[in-house]
Amino acid sequence: MLNLKPAPKIKELKLFYSEWITDQGMTAIKQWKHLKRLDLRGTRISDGTLEIVSGLTGLEALDIAHTEVTDIGLENLITLVNLKELAVGRGRLSNSGLVALRMLPDAHPPGPERSAAYASRYARPRRGEGSGIPEETLKAIAELKELRVLYLGFSTITPDGLRTLSSLDKVEKARTAGLQPD
Repeated sequence: MLNLKPAPKIKELKLFYSEWITDQGMTAIKQWKHLKRLDLRGTRISDGTLEIVSGLTGLEALDIAHTEVTDIGLENLITLVNLKELAVGRGRLSNSGLVALRMLPDAHPPGPERSAAYASRYARPRRGEGSGIPEETLKAIAELKELRVLYLGFSTITPDGLRTLSSLDKVEKARTAGLQPD
């Protein structure tokens, strides 16, 4: 990864399940101000990488599912004012961390100059552990009024949970592969 450091004009980097990628290797992208899409799903990155990513304010899409990122690392995403897509879950995030998604910049768009498409986001909750997706997590997701795409796959959810999410009237795409009723 460090050999890519002199390639700052890269706009998209997919490291999907590249299990040898760690925080140390991700220092290579620190100055990649043109980067728009970053797929770190299934890598061994943790909160240190999100500290690096926080400086890439032009980033529009980030996939950190199946990584070692914790709730504390999510706080670094607040600086990503252009973030449109975020995939999280099935990693070390707790439901409290997923509730923190409402702190992200486009959870409450700052004015009419932002188009609706500019505020779309992926929210992917952690897999339920027998009791389904907790109500607090569903409420936090329901507060993302500009949410356009929602993945609930391979989780369990109650009918009340689905009612909670029914307020998301801007969702254009919902994926429910493997969704199990609770």
